[in-house]
Amino acid sequence: MIKQDYMSEKWFDLLKTHIAQKSMNAVARELAYSKTTLSLIMNGKYTGKTDRVRDKVLATYAQVRCPHQNQVIVMSECVALATAAAPTHNPLKMQQWRACQHCPSKPERSSA
Repeated sequence: MIKQDYMSEKWFDLLKTHIAQKSMNAVARELAYSKTTLSLIMNGKYTGKTDRVRDKVLATYAQVRCPHQNQVIVMSECVALATAAAPTHNPLKMQQWRACQHCPSKPERSSA
C-alpha cells in the first residue's frame, strides 16, 4: 500500500487520536461522515479529495488558546466567536467579540 500524502498531516493525527479514544462510529457521527469514508481515509485507500474532511476534523477537534478566555477552546468555537455579528444585546459577549476582532489568531470566516 502506498502511503497517502495526508497521512502525515496534523488533521490526520487528530482524526486517528479521536478514533482511538472513542470509536469509528462515534467520530463518524461527530463529523457527519460515513464510517466507510473514515475507514477508507484511515487505511490510505480514499481516492477522493480530503479537503472537506480535513476542514471538518480541524474545526471539530483542533484547539487554540483563547487569550480573552485564558483557556483552550476548539477551533469551531473560535471561528464562531470571531466571525459572528457584534452581539449588542450582551455586554459580556460584546467584550469577547471585541477581543476577538483584535486577536492575532483571529480566523477568517469559514464554513466550519
